[in-house]
Order: sequence, then structure tokens, then C-alpha cells
Amino acid sequence: MTAGIQPTQAQINLQAGQIILAARNSLQAILFFYQYLSSIGHAGLMDLGFTDPDATELLTVYGNMSSVVNMCFGQPYIGPALPFNFLAQTVPLWGGQ
Repeated sequence: MTAGIQPTQAQINLQAGQIILAARNSLQAILFFYQYLSSIGHAGLMDLGFTDPDATELLTVYGNMSSVVNMCFGQPYIGPALPFNFLAQTVPLWGGQ
């Protein structure tokens, strides 16, 4: 096929590296943000204006996602019973975008 982008080894290597770096950075961001949310705590989030359900949702979603991150970083999995749809749980936070 001659239409479209014709891949080269350099393009594939570049894309492979960019995707992995983005994934690593996103995983670290999830873990760091969960640690930050945990340091604030449920009551602290409510003091900032979050409702009780929203504070619970933030802590639960990021807690569950940090379970995935920890597993990716070689730690034992401690999270909701598997199988669990982590992506579906995050929908309220990204609003289907």
C-alpha cells in the first residue's frame, strides 16, 4: 500500500519510545496524585468544597488506579477483586472525553 504514512524503523522507534514515556509519566502522575489526595484526606477534601460522595469518589478511583500502578512497578496487587473495569470506574472523572 502506498497511500498514507509509510513507516520507517526510525518512526516506529520514536513512537514506541514516546508511548512508553507517556505511559510511565501518566502512571507516576496517578501514584503521586493519589499520595497527595491521601495526604489531604477525605475530611480535607470536604473542607476544600468537595461533597462527601465526590471526595469518596476521588479517593476510591485514585486508590484503585494506584493499585494498577503499583502492580506495573513490580509491587503486589492490592485492589478491588479482579476482574474489575478500572476504565469504567474513571468515566465520572473524564466525562466521556
